[in-house]
Amino acid sequence: MLINPPFRVRKRQKRNPRPTSAAPKPAVLTVMRVTLTPIESGIEAVLRFNTTEADPLDNVSAANPAKWTARYGGTRYVGIAMATLAYNDLFILLESAEEQAGTPLIAYAANPSDIADALDRALGAFEMGIV
Repeated sequence: MLINPPFRVRKRQKRNPRPTSAAPKPAVLTVMRVTLTPIESGIEAVLRFNTTEADPLDNVSAANPAKWTARYGGTRYVGIAMATLAYNDLFILLESAEEQAGTPLIAYAANPSDIADALDRALGAFEMGIV
């Protein structure tokens, strides 16, 4: 006579769920290049950003141009108007405010930022030297 050994039921162990990799955060919105052009009443600045045609700069019509300042040729300038020129270019008109010695630069005081792109990347406060 054959005797079968008792049948063992194995309980399945629960596996720890695999950690899901979070979607990578988009890189920060960055100014790649600045071109300043002196004009009679101030300076014109064109800023090139790291945006693409698929994810362009947002409309800046409600943005505050006074958050932009520049120092050029011993004079401090403050932004008075701005517009988006292309998906990655921003135009800023700055007028003379006062004499200020120092190296040429452009600065943005983001508090809070009002410059962003279609990926919701907001431009942080920065200063960039101009060559």
